[in-house]
Amino acid sequence: MKKIFYFSIVAALLSACSEKESAVPEISEDGFSMEVCIPGTKTILDAEDYTVEWESGDALGVYIIGGSTDQLFKFEYRSENTFTCAEFEPQEDTEYKYYVLYPYNPDFKIEAESLEAEVNIESGIQVAGSSASHIKTPLFGKAEASGIASPEVALSHLATVIKVNVVNTAGSPIAISNVTVSAPGTSLSGSFSVNFETGALTPLEPSEEAKVSADEVEVVSSESFFLACSPFAAEGNVAISVNDGEYCIYKSGLNFLAGHVYTTTLECSRFVIGGDALPEYADAAIQQTLEDENTYAWRAQLNEGTFHISTSGGYISASNKAFSASSSYTIAETSEEASWTITESGIYRIVINAENNTVAVYSPDNDLTPKYANGSWADGSLAGYGKKPEENTVEVECLWMYGPFSSFNDNSGVKQGFNYKYRCIRSLADPYIFVYSGDELPRIEGNANAGSAKKWTEGALVFFIGPEKPHDGSNEFSSSNTAQTEPRPYNNSYAFGYSDSESVRNNVCDSFKASIDTEYGLREGQDDSRYAYFEIPEGCNYVLVDTREMTVVFRHVE
Repeated sequence: MKKIFYFSIVAALLSACSEKESAVPEISEDGFSMEVCIPGTKTILDAEDYTVEWESGDALGVYIIGGSTDQLFKFEYRSENTFTCAEFEPQEDTEYKYYVLYPYNPDFKIEAESLEAEVNIESGIQVAGSSASHIKTPLFGKAEASGIASPEVALSHLATVIKVNVVNTAGSPIAISNVTVSAPGTSLSGSFSVNFETGALTPLEPSEEAKVSADEVEVVSSESFFLACSPFAAEGNVAISVNDGEYCIYKSGLNFLAGHVYTTTLECSRFVIGGDALPEYADAAIQQTLEDENTYAWRAQLNEGTFHISTSGGYISASNKAFSASSSYTIAETSEEASWTITESGIYRIVINAENNTVAVYSPDNDLTPKYANGSWADGSLAGYGKKPEENTVEVECLWMYGPFSSFNDNSGVKQGFNYKYRCIRSLADPYIFVYSGDELPRIEGNANAGSAKKWTEGALVFFIGPEKPHDGSNEFSSSNTAQTEPRPYNNSYAFGYSDSESVRNNVCDSFKASIDTEYGLREGQDDSRYAYFEIPEGCNYVLVDTREMTVVFRHVE
């Protein structure tokens, strides 16, 4: 599953602005004024840095109670954080309570006993790709002031915003008519009652989905879409879809808080799985692989039943439906003539080559064999560590870049030097292929230590095997000795280093300066390979490791 990221719309509200009384009267030729704290409380978003500002035409609904006054006033934006109203004329020696709601609603009314009012949370229409101008989520606040003193009101958010990055790998532009977030049993949009004391929302006429309609926005490569919805905790699955479910992903276990922007990515793939064999909350998109733009792959659970693969113009119809066999395909008009039958539930792999028009479906019994670090690395230097060679066969799930290139920075819960960001992820199409694609790799000068032998290197790394997502830092990279505590567990990890290096375990630490787009040989093992560093080239943001051919290439990808 893809990760979802969190950004705060506002870093904080000034506590000094909350319900405080100003000593300065604010009555001008424009009328009585009030200040809302702080700059950045507005919910029109800048899609680049998530800053939010007031703009001309904004208006607040301010329900004022005090003396003989018990009514709604419209305060219009003037400058900076100041709003004015010519109709309200406060009286001396009168205590006023100000209940503020954005955007202005002529039906806004505070019930004195419940201190509640109705608000609407909706997304509206997005007229351009990556535009957030349609997002105007509600804000509320309250303050007290005496006489003609102007109140300062700290506004709080009542909604959350979800930014969906729609990535098109379908091969042709996609017209987006809507993007929807849905969560069964959860009130996401519609009308709510807000309690001005607690900020709690109570559904009045809610919907279990939040939808932003798009004016046929065309996505060529990628565009962002913004939705507003009520804050909620996603105990079950949350569906994020495009064009009424044409493309869909699922998330779970997320907590959507008011005043935050949550970002996720939905890939509109060239190939999509359908049929009753696909579990209800499975990701149906067959992903474009990082190693080859023409290869698409998928590996997950299929149940008993049938499935088909849809694509532009129809459905993939294979010339041979035998599992594990790669066969040519044509495009059929209906799914009935292009379906596979699953008789046994399990993990299946699908690999499509769009350039050669071939498809392969691998069953659990005939799946591709993964790369293993086998028992040959458990002799000699590991004698006495309590493991026999035949017990040390480990599946290579992930390759982690390790070394002074990143100053040995790490993640919490992971052994020092290992960082989630710098991993080569195993390909779904070929489990011998591992790819890093992301930010440009750092090239920090550091000390690569091999016992008493030290060598200062710039941007040096080797590849250590490990799980894709370690659970903790105890023995995640030991691979050979799961019960070992001393020396450090990853001190016996299996590594892939430069094949022509003269490194020697605990004696010589060697490094080789690599170049962009040049293929280099690898050697694997627990001993000398761990000290055979590559000095990565400048500008490298893509690494492909082939553990079948034992090669690596460093690239710069625009």
